[in-house]
Amino acid sequence: MTEAQAILIVDDEANQRELLGEHLRGLGYAVRLADSVAAARSALEAQRIDLVLSDYQLTDGTGAEILEHVQRTNPLIQFILFTAYGSINRAVAFMKQGAADYLSKPLDLEELELKIRHILRHKMVLEENLRLREKLDDREEFTSILYQSSKMQELINQALRAAQSSATVLIIGESGTGKELLA
Repeated sequence: MTEAQAILIVDDEANQRELLGEHLRGLGYAVRLADSVAAARSALEAQRIDLVLSDYQLTDGTGAEILEHVQRTNPLIQFILFTAYGSINRAVAFMKQGAADYLSKPLDLEELELKIRHILRHKMVLEENLRLREKLDDREEFTSILYQSSKMQELINQALRAAQSSATVLIIGESGTGKELLA
């Protein structure tokens, strides 16, 4: 079973925060709650978070400050900003700053659900893309070894798997066969 996607809700209005949290828990998300910029930063540093839902106006700052922190520390974390004081210009500014979306209060829960699903699906694609690029980079390390044999491809795949572990590996073979290159 896969781990539930984690959503951090940041809102200084306790009722709003709790209701939204309960609704999202009911949809199967792992929900964390924060009531301030400081609490949000602590939560972001202490645990894995996939998406932040933050009110703009908070008692100790703004949701924009949290967005800025996320962009600096882990830009793969997605961000939806919401506010009761919305404007098109502000929404455009937040999207340019890196927010995935911007909503006006009162929140339409059905619209929010759709946006969350879409944004988290997009995040999964970004993460998979990153993993595939890392695998491709690993394989490109072997571009200096020339081969045509399927047995050599198996050997390189085995070497890649061994490289990901902490196991000690002994490479033996005749002089000039590329042991040092493979190592």
